[in-house]
Amino acid sequence: MNHKPSARAGSDRVLGELLHAAADLSRHGLLSREDMLQVRAQCEPPESSTHPTGAAARLLQVIEKKGVEAILAG
Repeated sequence: MNHKPSARAGSDRVLGELLHAAADLSRHGLLSREDMLQVRAQCEPPESSTHPTGAAARLLQVIEKKGVEAILAG
């Protein structure tokens, strides 16, 4: 069986590496505390990951399919 890593797994690894590098930079005084907090907020998954439903889900589908221009033009 040929198992290919998912895009999500690759993304998680990259984000983990980025967070690790940022922590090293912060430890050496090359990254401010505020910047470190921003990097951490971008790299760590949200506390509760819920999927949008109803109108929000439909809006996201339209944006994904036709782009933001479709919403702004309507």
